[in-house]
Amino acid sequence: MGIKTGIFAIVLTALLCTGCRQPGMNKKMALADAGGVLATGVALDEAGDKFDVAKSKTIEVAEALKAFVQSGSIGDLPLSDVRDLLENFMIKKGWGAYTYMVDAALQYVKTINVNVEKIGPDNVKLIETALDGIIRQAKRSKKEWVTPIK
Repeated sequence: MGIKTGIFAIVLTALLCTGCRQPGMNKKMALADAGGVLATGVALDEAGDKFDVAKSKTIEVAEALKAFVQSGSIGDLPLSDVRDLLENFMIKKGWGAYTYMVDAALQYVKTINVNVEKIGPDNVKLIETALDGIIRQAKRSKKEWVTPIK
């Protein structure tokens, strides 16, 4: 399963779990966390011989991205601007290969009702939660658990 497929699975699960009504923040945070964890598990399993480098870089990038999210006022921006801001931050740092983290952090936020003028503090919390999931999964992942790519 590729990263995009994993992210799609998260969205589908989110939609099935929440039904037609708006889920509470507890469910939203659980799904955001699961999205970060799944995307990281898939990415590290696909790293192959570069597992150790990918693991340490994933932690470094996710921690820097989380610090960046917490340092600004991204809650006052529309979702498209948040995506551009986060991706540009990563590209300027030379971390373009890790923009899947932005997808993982924003994918669930995109499935719920987001104010078009600004995403707001609850959605910033969801982004932070997804990044926490990414960091946690990367830290506990082990090279010997990787299934070789055929």
